Amino acid sequence: MTSDVRGLTLQLDQVSVRYAGTPSQTRAALQQVDLQIGSGEHVAIVGPSGAGKTTLLQVAACALRARDGRVLLDGEDPWALDARGRRRVRGRLFLAPQVPPLPPRQRVVTAVLAGRLPAMSLASSLRSLLVPSDIAGAYAALASFDLAERLFDRVDRLSGGERQRVSLARALLTPARLWLLDEPLSGLDPVRAARALQVMREQAQRRGATLVAAMHQVEMALETFPRVVGLRDGAVCLDSPASQVSPEALRRLYAHVPPAQQPDEVPAEPAAEPAPVAMLWR
Repeated sequence: MTSDVRGLTLQLDQVSVRYAGTPSQTRAALQQVDLQIGSGEHVAIVGPSGAGKTTLLQVAACALRARDGRVLLDGEDPWALDARGRRRVRGRLFLAPQVPPLPPRQRVVTAVLAGRLPAMSLASSLRSLLVPSDIAGAYAALASFDLAERLFDRVDRLSGGERQRVSLARALLTPARLWLLDEPLSGLDPVRAARALQVMREQAQRRGATLVAAMHQVEMALETFPRVVGLRDGAVCLDSPASQVSPEALRRLYAHVPPAQQPDEVPAEPAAEPAPVAMLWR
C-alpha cells in the first residue's frame, strides 16, 4: 500500500561550501550547486571520492551551513529559522552516515528504536533508553535486513556491515520524509547490498518519502534509481534519467581519476546509438 504522506522537496540554489582552514586557492567542497529534487523522488548521487557527495548530504540534512547560496526544504530555509524551528525541520529528515554513530555498548534494539526519537517527547525518549518501547517494531525492521537474530546483542559485537544495516533499519521506524543515505552499501557484499537497496527503495516508496543516496556502486545506481546526479570537483556535471546515462558520460565523470576510485563497473556501449544524455557541465 502506498502512503499518502508527502515526501520533502529539496532545493539547492547556487550552494557553495568551503571548510574552515581550507587554503583559499584550494577548490571548494561544493561549488555553486543547483539541484532540485521533488517530493517522493528517488535519486542516486555518484562521482569520484572527494567529489562532494557527503558534503551535499550534510548540507541537505541541515548539519552543515553553506557559505553561499541557500537550501530549501519544502520551500523553507532552515537557516532562516530559530534553533527550535531548525530542530522541527531536522525532525523530518533521516541521515544515515557511512560510519554509523552507534554507541558500542548499546543494544541493537535500542539503536534501531532511536529512529523514532525525533517524534518522541523527552520523557518518552528517556524511557525508551531504559525499556525498549516497541520490540516488535524493531524486530520487524531488523528482519527486513536479515538481522532479526541480533535484536538484543550489543552493537560492539556486530561486524561493520551489520552496523550499517542496523543504521538503515532505523529508517524504517523514523517519521522522516526525506531519507539521506551516505554510501549505505560500502560495508556489504553484493547480495546483501542489492537486498538492502531494494528494501530502502520499496519502503521509501510505500511511505511516500523522498530518497537520496550517495553511492560508489554506479552500475547498481543505474539499475535501481530512476534519476542519477553526478558530482565532480564539487560541481554537478551530470543530472539525467538513469536510462539515458551513457558509458561515455560516466567516463567523462570519472576521467583522470585513480583506478582505485573508478566505479566498480561501467556499462558497455549499447549496439544502437545511445539516447541523448541530459548533462550540465561547469
